[in-house]
Amino acid sequence: INIVQFDDNQRLGSADIKAKQIYLSDRIFDMGRRELAMTIMEEVEHIISGKGDETRAFQNHLFSSWLRTMEDSNGLFF
Repeated sequence: INIVQFDDNQRLGSADIKAKQIYLSDRIFDMGRRELAMTIMEEVEHIISGKGDETRAFQNHLFSSWLRTMEDSNGLFF
């Protein structure tokens, strides 16, 4: 994980999928642990899935992972 200053102040994190590196905005540490954890989780999932930001493929990956977790923990298939 690398701490950086993004040109876009709205960007909190980024993942280099090929290099398997996560870049976090230096601003995120002022936003609380929850925001930090969610950003790291998202960037890790980009690396795991190999899917880019703001894509249908990444959205499908996240929802599929979430649903699989729910099914496994509840013993249900939706």
